[in-house]
Amino acid sequence: MKVLLITMAWPKYGEYNLYSDLMQEFYRNGHDVTVVTVNEKAIQQKSSLRLEEGLRVLRVRTGNIQKTNKYKKVIASFFAGPRLLCAIHKYLKHAEFNLILFSTPPITLTPFVVLMKKHYRASLYLLLKDIWPQDTVDLGGMRYGGLVWGVFRYLEKLTYRHADYIGCMSPAGVNYIKKHNRYLKNKVIEVCPNSIRERKIISVDREAVRKKYGLPMDKPVFIYGGNLGKAQGISFLADILREYLEESKVFILIVGSGTEYEYLHRKITQIKPVNAKLIPSLSVREYEELVRACDIGLIFLYKNSTVPNFPSRLLTYLNASLPVIACVDPATDLGMIIESAGCGILVNSGNMNDFRMAVEQILKDEDVRKSMGINSYRLLREHYTVDISYQIIISHYENKGKKGDKELERTNKYFKNKEKILPLKRKLKSFILTNLYIAVHFICYGDLPTSYYVKKGMKVGKNFYRQTGTKFDPSHCYLIEIGDNVTVANNVQILAHDQSQRVHMGYGKVGKVIIGDNSFIGARVTILPNVVIGDNVIIGAGSVVTKDIPSDSVAVGVPAKVIGSTKEYIERCKKELLVKPVFDTSFVGTKLSCNKKKKIKNACKDSFAYIELGKVYDYKKRKSPKVTKRKKNKYTKISEHCLNTVDKALLRDPIDDTLTGKDNRD
Repeated sequence: MKVLLITMAWPKYGEYNLYSDLMQEFYRNGHDVTVVTVNEKAIQQKSSLRLEEGLRVLRVRTGNIQKTNKYKKVIASFFAGPRLLCAIHKYLKHAEFNLILFSTPPITLTPFVVLMKKHYRASLYLLLKDIWPQDTVDLGGMRYGGLVWGVFRYLEKLTYRHADYIGCMSPAGVNYIKKHNRYLKNKVIEVCPNSIRERKIISVDREAVRKKYGLPMDKPVFIYGGNLGKAQGISFLADILREYLEESKVFILIVGSGTEYEYLHRKITQIKPVNAKLIPSLSVREYEELVRACDIGLIFLYKNSTVPNFPSRLLTYLNASLPVIACVDPATDLGMIIESAGCGILVNSGNMNDFRMAVEQILKDEDVRKSMGINSYRLLREHYTVDISYQIIISHYENKGKKGDKELERTNKYFKNKEKILPLKRKLKSFILTNLYIAVHFICYGDLPTSYYVKKGMKVGKNFYRQTGTKFDPSHCYLIEIGDNVTVANNVQILAHDQSQRVHMGYGKVGKVIIGDNSFIGARVTILPNVVIGDNVIIGAGSVVTKDIPSDSVAVGVPAKVIGSTKEYIERCKKELLVKPVFDTSFVGTKLSCNKKKKIKNACKDSFAYIELGKVYDYKKRKSPKVTKRKKNKYTKISEHCLNTVDKALLRDPIDDTLTGKDNRD
């Protein structure tokens, strides 16, 4: 089976989490797995498709979604959908998928996931981690019944309707979805919990680890690790630190990051507890090593939450054989699960007396604590390993008999028919995109792409480079010839016709414009018809070229006049290059860092600096356009006539120039 996972929480390369463990289980069972995830802007990495431990992983660059404020998070989440869709179209254009796994949050990706489901004709299995938008309403981040709530509630319903199967984290999650979404009575809603791969417990030198992180050797260490946000009830955790300020029997360790990290750091700085410590996020392996050196795991959830939650940090505690104290809300059944398994104690979130009693109970007898640790690992093996989650998901697609075979046959037939019409679709798409590209260029910059002019007959040499806003006389561009290694700056106007006498005579002039090799045309230069610019010529910005410019010269002004030779100008620049500040190609572009911009500003205080630009684009690598015989004869006749005119002009006497009015343009 070809499986596609869409998630925001894929780990960094070389690390692992519950999603990577689940996909590795699919891979080990012979399935072809592809993962689509995000590369947040903060990581500063471009979109890429690579093979990671047998899985194809497409990382798409998006805005910052995790560990940021709620407004930026919502905006980035909405814009992530189109970016994921474009990246899938680019990198996985001809892929086929039978099963799509979609994990929430965020539900803002739902429209694009539904679109992919219809495109691939695949089954959609929803891994429902958090229940939106009610979760945010409970936290006070959204008003129930408001416009924003209505948008997210619509997306939530859309997600549930199009999911073929919905996997919740616990029985409480299943009951909540069924109770608040009556229209899903015929939908398969089941428990498919968070799960991890069962790894061998590596012995950890507890003393060395505790010494490394500055933890006491003679006290039991209570550890809380994971996200530090409002949903985790961090205010109650701060109250516990204040309550146990002078308590010598316990030590509380907090590891993680999130929107409430600064708040917690400020509280700890104010009260200065001697029995608590706050550590920023660690790598997965470092964190698991630290957990094994601790004694009791802590879980906190917001006390006023009305939706069930099932934090994945529980699995790390269970894997390390730690007893757990779960301070959760009444809607969450996690506390009841660990109490029934004999591996932890349930505490009502916000109740300090219950928490103190749980601490005393768990510290009273060391044998009971060890027994709870053994039960923790047993609970993990029996209910929360990836092979169990895999079997829950795959059971819907195996052993279906003839019905399953017919569905697979119908899907294969769809893709076979799709292959037949792909060439026609490609041609149609190419035609639409090409014309759209030309239209966008014309609307945004007022110019047309070089390929348009070349198709109309304009001749362009190798290594031709042009900036935006350049115009090459679209109606007479076949009279323009540009040599090799020519650079044309922005807003340059090249005219091959003159209609100034049309009002009086009814005629217009046309003339060739020839630009030689290795030439540079500055910004906002205007070149009039019947002009030949030689090789190795530099035309200064804002000039108006009305007559021929000889080779190896620098010309500026209105009208343009030769002020020196190119050789002298280049020699002068080479000498300046030895004494002036020089920056490499990393300083080119508009998206420079503040540090690089500051360096350039400091270098340009007294004078100018040099920046290495590198080679320009070789335009001749493209295929030359096809020109019909009829058009070729037409262009050849006009070009030959104009070339003869230019040749005659070069041989004419200066007195004749005055008579004909050529120099009147000066």
